[in-house]
Amino acid sequence: MTSVCITGADQVSALGCGLTDLAQAVDAAHGKAESVDFDLPGPGLLTVPLCRVRADLPSVAPSKVPMDRNTAMALMVAQKAIQSAGISPDALERDRLGVFWGSGMAGASTFDQTCHALYAEQRRIRPTSVVSTMPNAPVAEISLWAKAQGMTQTYACACASSAVALGEALMALRAGRLDV
Repeated sequence: MTSVCITGADQVSALGCGLTDLAQAVDAAHGKAESVDFDLPGPGLLTVPLCRVRADLPSVAPSKVPMDRNTAMALMVAQKAIQSAGISPDALERDRLGVFWGSGMAGASTFDQTCHALYAEQRRIRPTSVVSTMPNAPVAEISLWAKAQGMTQTYACACASSAVALGEALMALRAGRLDV
């Protein structure tokens, strides 16, 4: 069986950006949830715990299509993971480079903005709204940025999405269909 190793990793979450931030938050057993009040129609305020991701996200998509916040976080973390591996996408054989992505839900921010524009403001929606909310938007932008010409796959399997993507990537590497 072909050995496969992970050479680069990164993360972005409410616990911070980067593996160091994550490790420090876990070591300190410090959560980042905060109470936020929403003034919705009906009786009283709705107070919910919210975990905010605070990060300087890329503002321009490789496709030039407006990016959803989720896609911007995905692109940022993919760029940092490749950087942490010590490789340059330009040094890779493009047709041997693949991108596998798992998404339980995509484009929530764009979907919310689109619904607000359509129903609350009775405005037309952006023509790119559908493209920005699709579960494969992150893998498309990452693939365009890295110029990957190998397999690019998105898996939307609820909470198992990332695990399925990792497993499928592992099988593609072991089968010799990809090198990276």
